[in-house]
Amino acid sequence: MPSTQLTQAPRAGAFRAASSRPHPSRCLDRGVGSIEWDPGVLSSGSVFVVPSAAVPHFRQLGEGSILHETYELLAPLGRGGMGMVWRAKHVRLPRQVAIKVLNETAYESEEVLQRFRREAEITSSLGHPHIVQVFDFNVLDDGRAYLVMELLQGESLRDRLSRGPVPLPEALEIAAQVGSALSRAHTAGIVHRDLKPENVFLCTNPLPSARPLAKVLDFGISKIQGSLTVVTQDASLLGTPKYMSPEQAKGENTTLDARTDQFALAAIAYEMITGQAAFPGSNVTSVLLKVLNDDPAPIAQLRADVPPVLETVILRGLAKDRAERFSDVEAFVGALMAPLAADTVEDTLASGSGEARVPPALQAPPASGFLPHPETPTG
Repeated sequence: MPSTQLTQAPRAGAFRAASSRPHPSRCLDRGVGSIEWDPGVLSSGSVFVVPSAAVPHFRQLGEGSILHETYELLAPLGRGGMGMVWRAKHVRLPRQVAIKVLNETAYESEEVLQRFRREAEITSSLGHPHIVQVFDFNVLDDGRAYLVMELLQGESLRDRLSRGPVPLPEALEIAAQVGSALSRAHTAGIVHRDLKPENVFLCTNPLPSARPLAKVLDFGISKIQGSLTVVTQDASLLGTPKYMSPEQAKGENTTLDARTDQFALAAIAYEMITGQAAFPGSNVTSVLLKVLNDDPAPIAQLRADVPPVLETVILRGLAKDRAERFSDVEAFVGALMAPLAADTVEDTLASGSGEARVPPALQAPPASGFLPHPETPTG
């Protein structure tokens, strides 16, 4: 008979699935009966066997599936690390959306569930034109959570970078818009911690002469500064190595602040301008060693049309010591954009005051006027 293994923990009465971290509230749904699951005890010792009925039955989703009598799934858009993304429509309103549903493996992880819920709560609370909108969060009858987001049309910054460096004015424009989104999050006490080209989406603008519209995605591992409800394990690597700040690479998660996002944005700006990562490497270890110890290759050697002062600004954003970076992301973006508005930013850099700010023309545009019906996956 098919079965699943349980291991008995050192304390009597505490059990855990051998490949999962279930929550006590789910034990009855899994048919475990009187067995009490304890998520706070490490498993070891004897092996027990329960019938396969204890494994949850996941609803098969497909085109035409209706979620909570509200959203009809139309077509798959892609699969991310935590689940499937669908194009869907609201059954009572003329609106199409993107829905990200946790997959069966992610369902088994309390950490993933917390990240998923956190992404919904944080993103929906920020309300910024350069942050993807989240409209709804709910849980299917089989226990899997899902997010309902705006549908975006365009491509990720990673896809754009696959075609080579970004023209300088466009690269700085994207950096300014991402910086505007980060500034909004930082003002709310939220640090993204996983900013990378995959989490920046470039929306197609229907006006040929208009600037691109960048949207920041995935606040799933964000740190809420001062919060007692978000537990972060120190000495754990959270983020993507090529865009981690040195303090993040050291696992100093409990002390991270907004300057770690500034480092990631500087690394992205470097990559947009040069076409290569600031800290390339064939494996995680080699990348982290470069993040901690090496400076990026000089931009002037990779692209001759970049003003030297712009390289100075980016290198300051990539400083190993966060105290040497700009005071905030607005100051960084203000200095980054200055070469387009003036001949030099040397006064800003020399002052050390970090008072440069995003020029008015580069601040967040109105939410209206872009993409009335955008469409593409956001996760």
